[in-house]
Amino acid sequence: MGFQQLDYLVISGDFTDRGSIGGFEKAYEFVSGLAHEFDLSAERCIFVPGNHDVQDLREAYEWRETDDGLKDGEWVRKEDIILACNKVKYPERFKAFSDCFFHKFLQRPYPADYLAQGIAIPFWETGIQFPNPELLLAD
Repeated sequence: MGFQQLDYLVISGDFTDRGSIGGFEKAYEFVSGLAHEFDLSAERCIFVPGNHDVQDLREAYEWRETDDGLKDGEWVRKEDIILACNKVKYPERFKAFSDCFFHKFLQRPYPADYLAQGIAIPFWETGIQFPNPELLLAD
């Protein structure tokens, strides 16, 4: 690759396409090999899913005829149907990312709660802090 040392590994977005489990398995294999090659601990690896890493789950949305009672950002129009976000099921679109990649590598699940996703990660010994940009995910 042209360098001998890697201090951190930050991958932001699109490990696979459409939340494909097979794609996550390949990404896990590649990233594991990379971490091993550069002797990186899991703590020095930061992973942020992208819009291609979510699974489009039918149950993540409630199908409606109107947007009555919904706030901006809680729905999208798809032709003549209103798709309203199901607040309970919507975060499950990241379940494959969590189960097949994130948890497997870091030994902890990817947080489903949006507020838990945006955590600053300081590395005091090098004076670097990575703002975990998971809250910036635009899907």
